[in-house]
Amino acid sequence: MVHLDNVLKRIDRLTQYGLSVSPDWLNYALIDDVADCFLPLLEYIEHEVDSIDALVLILKEKEQSDMLLRIGQARRTVTNLLRYSTQKPTSSKQSSKDPHRE
Repeated sequence: MVHLDNVLKRIDRLTQYGLSVSPDWLNYALIDDVADCFLPLLEYIEHEVDSIDALVLILKEKEQSDMLLRIGQARRTVTNLLRYSTQKPTSSKQSSKDPHRE
């Protein structure tokens, strides 16, 4: 429930200034908080790519298999993140639709 707690804290800060939130804003805030959780993973992948770039030029033949494993893991991680992030706009649109309008 970390995401919900974070959104509730944001709502508290907004209401201190007399602002109110809409259901669409709640949806946005939840998705935004979930997306923010990907930042550390993306920073890790960026570091991993920088390491691979630096090492690829100095590797010996026997070390190449370890590097290929690291490349494969990084590729799988990026693929999963891309799959999740491309589903986000669709999920957001679907969840903000008013079922009574159709």
